[in-house]
Amino acid sequence: MTCAAADVIATRQLVAVEDRITRRQALQQELERMLTQCAQGTVSDCKVIEVLSNH
Repeated sequence: MTCAAADVIATRQLVAVEDRITRRQALQQELERMLTQCAQGTVSDCKVIEVLSNH
């Protein structure tokens, strides 16, 4: 027997993991951007509070 079925499953899992990594890296970059914009500001100017309050 070949490992073709296992290879298909492993490939699908790899694609799913890579997708999750990409989305989390995008989230990390956005959070870093928001923190940089909000650094030493006031709550009324804080993008972090603005974005999180909409969720």
